[in-house]
Amino acid sequence: LAGGFERHVARAWGEEHEADVVRAGVQRHLHGGGRLQPADFDFAVQGDAIGLARQTANTLGGDFYVMDAERGVARVLLSAALGRPRQVLDFVRCRGTSWLADLQDRDFTINAIACDPRTGELIDPLNGGGDLAARVLRAVGPSSVSDDPVRAIRGVRLAHQFALSCESATWQAIAAIGER
Repeated sequence: LAGGFERHVARAWGEEHEADVVRAGVQRHLHGGGRLQPADFDFAVQGDAIGLARQTANTLGGDFYVMDAERGVARVLLSAALGRPRQVLDFVRCRGTSWLADLQDRDFTINAIACDPRTGELIDPLNGGGDLAARVLRAVGPSSVSDDPVRAIRGVRLAHQFALSCESATWQAIAAIGER
């Protein structure tokens, strides 16, 4: 799952970050049967996400922006080069104390899929890949949508973008937000 570009980015981090970065947003790649070459990548970092984003920008010659210092969110923009489209790399501090806690805090199972950018090992403890293959949008938990009402809008967008059917409890949670 980890392409040459992602391995190139991972090399920019050095060995001190070997075990603390995971790529999220894998559903875009899986939805295309592994054929997509996404122009944006999301990296969850256990530790200093902003520092790692700055290091990545410096090493790869990209632009660097802090998007939310309090939540540890930064963006790196890499210009198009060598037949590769412009790349957007988002770095965010991991939610929770482990990858599992981070993934369980996501909105929908298809967004709780990650992979190690160095090895391509898939991390999918909530079966988001299975839901994507079955074309089902499923909330990670009973309060996933109500915890952040913007997730209802995102759910509708994802269902449309990937031609998914909403699982019954997920649809009820989305509809309940609309009734507020």
